[in-house]
Amino acid sequence: MFEIFKTIPLEDNPNSQHINSQEKIIQTNKTTSDKKDAMPFGYKIEKLPSYSTVRDRGENQESELKLDIHFPDELISRLTSEESKNFILIGHLMPDQDCIGSIVATKELLEILGKNVQIVLEDGLSRGFKSVLNISHLIKQSVDEAKSALKNNEKEPTVIVLDCATVSRAVHNINNSISLESLEKILIDHHITNNILNNKLSYIGKESSACEIVCGLAERLGIPLCSLSQNALCALHEGIMTDTLGLRTDSTTSKTEELEKYLKELCGEDNLYEYGKNFKKNSIINELDLLWKRNIKIINKFHFLVDDNEDKIAISYLTKDDIQNLNIVPADCAKVPAQFASHPKAKNGIAVFILKKQDGFDITIKSNNRFSEKKCKISALTLVEKLAQKLSINNFGGHQDSAGLFIKKPPFPFYIKDIEKRLILAYKDAYKEYLKSKDR
Repeated sequence: MFEIFKTIPLEDNPNSQHINSQEKIIQTNKTTSDKKDAMPFGYKIEKLPSYSTVRDRGENQESELKLDIHFPDELISRLTSEESKNFILIGHLMPDQDCIGSIVATKELLEILGKNVQIVLEDGLSRGFKSVLNISHLIKQSVDEAKSALKNNEKEPTVIVLDCATVSRAVHNINNSISLESLEKILIDHHITNNILNNKLSYIGKESSACEIVCGLAERLGIPLCSLSQNALCALHEGIMTDTLGLRTDSTTSKTEELEKYLKELCGEDNLYEYGKNFKKNSIINELDLLWKRNIKIINKFHFLVDDNEDKIAISYLTKDDIQNLNIVPADCAKVPAQFASHPKAKNGIAVFILKKQDGFDITIKSNNRFSEKKCKISALTLVEKLAQKLSINNFGGHQDSAGLFIKKPPFPFYIKDIEKRLILAYKDAYKEYLKSKDR
């Protein structure tokens, strides 16, 4: 059934009417010499590019690219079944490039299969992504709202949770949690700390990123990547590059490198350049860069929790009022922890960023463990794990140098200072373990 996408033009595809009815954002693949004539990125066209343009660029090479990810047959059957018409895609809090890239590509794969799709992001979509992707009309912050927006919503939708290591990294709103309990869930993830669920409808792999897994999913469905929109391809490429820190992490394999090269060819270097330029230009990070250069602190709470000869822990936070004053949504803060981690005074240490929300505290920790001149002794994941123990929280997750958890607001007074105290204790416990391991 799905080999049809490899053998016939898009206009002859029986699903083409559905595909063409979806609004896509694309950009013609231009060479460097044509940059001055290139279409402004984000230009809206009512249909996908003609199949010949993407077919000529990618099909021959794609036939040689084999990711060979072994998805459960039950998962594939659910995605392709005529009975499964409605899907809700959910990403983690403060979604990053890998999360959004995997969501956008999965959305288009499902639409090619003739499915109805809505997206739930509790923290919203950042300004950077809004400037390069045309999915804002599909973004909902409520599961019930997403269900109502689906066509033929008399049947319960299937939920696909992407790039999430824990339940609390996907949703923390109590109403969303309750709504999800009754819905069947598919999990697609690559985090080593994943503990949401592990059933025949899910795939938890060791691939470099959720974006790499979704590319493998396209292969398994028989849908060539070159049939995706240009922006989806750019989002996939950037998701892989950011999660592998430029193809440098241990999870990067030869297949990851081959896939990155192939996506770069499909996207075109100019398109990737424009995607990255517009994303940064319209994100809060660009404003943060300017603020740091002027030596103005965007947050006057920035200080060092630990500052000794071994490691440094820089900590700061934003409140709900700060978010409103900056005219942003929580998703805009996704890159803030990395910004603090790169601050000259905290460059060789650990950066802790706390986003204080109405119903709790979202904590992200970054550490320079792999690619800095002076590696810190304690990884972000270790510190998050120790902090979770101090707070009696089971749900945490991430990577060695980037991890997080969510603390639900307790029924008693609980403040940033309380978190800081437990962070210091967590750091001391982790450092003791480090010294013991060093003596062995």
